[in-house]
Amino acid sequence: MRVLFVTEDLPTRHAGGAGKHAMLLANALLEAGHTVELLGRSDVPGYDGSCEFRGRVHRAFDFGRTGWKERQSGVFNPLRRHHMARRIRDAVRALGGTWDVVHYHGHLPELGAQLGQDFNFVHTIHDRGLECMTALRLYESRPCTAMEAATCARCATDAPNALQRRVSAMSVELRRGAAHRVLARHRVIFVSRFLQQRTLEALGMAEDCQSTVVHNFIDARHIETLLAVRPPARAAGERLRVFTAGRIDETKGFGEMLAQLDDDTVRRLEIRVGGLGKDLEDLRRRHERRGVRFLGWLDYPQIVHELAACDVAVMPSVVEEACSTFTLEGLTVGRPVYALRRGATPELAVYASAPGQLALFDDMPSLAAALGQLSGAQPARPLHMRADVLARLPEILSVYQAREHAVRSP
Repeated sequence: MRVLFVTEDLPTRHAGGAGKHAMLLANALLEAGHTVELLGRSDVPGYDGSCEFRGRVHRAFDFGRTGWKERQSGVFNPLRRHHMARRIRDAVRALGGTWDVVHYHGHLPELGAQLGQDFNFVHTIHDRGLECMTALRLYESRPCTAMEAATCARCATDAPNALQRRVSAMSVELRRGAAHRVLARHRVIFVSRFLQQRTLEALGMAEDCQSTVVHNFIDARHIETLLAVRPPARAAGERLRVFTAGRIDETKGFGEMLAQLDDDTVRRLEIRVGGLGKDLEDLRRRHERRGVRFLGWLDYPQIVHELAACDVAVMPSVVEEACSTFTLEGLTVGRPVYALRRGATPELAVYASAPGQLALFDDMPSLAAALGQLSGAQPARPLHMRADVLARLPEILSVYQAREHAVRSP
């Protein structure tokens, strides 16, 4: 098949979850003999020429001057995201060519809404962006359950006035209308059952629409290769090691978790945190003196080796994760994984190699208490391949082939 991958998350030096997912799938399709090209942004700093994608990259659209002063005006602008989606659509059109499928890994349902039903377009949904303007469904560091469009104005400004509520509500209604058109016209892949159910409930749509669930996947074969040279064993008597990694901000829960750990627990454990983010320096100031180690940006081999060397991997995210790749990686490497019982995380127990490998907690104090009770090295379980990308390719290809026919650019 000829497949065009499209995403506004690439190319960039430090790809996020959706971008990494798209690269991994695109490379796997190349390996399986398909023709795959990537269409991405031209205005992202730090572009290294490939972003680990092994095929042809087209840097063909930019989002320069698309902020439209939303922050200053305190509203979600009703036309802004439609305009951004049109830039991507025009880039696909200008690229030309004939594709069997265009697969979009992005955050703008407005793109699919601008494409006709006869266009073989697939949109993988990685977050709550079909019905939430921030795509997080998070308010004041807790999962948001509000459904009224006017309520969403509080995420555009702290104290919206009547006009700001009306304008932001219009934006929410337009976005949800675009999501309805995407789900009616095109195939949609949700990365978890949780994400599918919550999104369709919020949109008031039945589950028999054109959507399916394919969990996130990882390159388990690459992990296996990296673990062929394992890090040196720790000496007897060393502290038990706890490892966590991700974007360091309020959504990922690192600050809340560390605040819940008492000084005695922090002294007994070697707590290692990988990643960058706006809260990193603040957490360093508060917790490095307690003995917590902040490792900064880690490349993939470093993450795998940190997982292999830890006693427990922790995914403390307070947002309702759509499908945590870090959790999948920890389970694949064979480490116990501690996480909150939120979002799609409970679904990932199917990737555990033994009962109890994924330990779920109802709140952060319970998770912190479990870390405080750790004693003795935690046994490693064997690496397994259940979440490997090649194992999931047939599911992706079946979505492509559900409407397979050569189509030209819209």
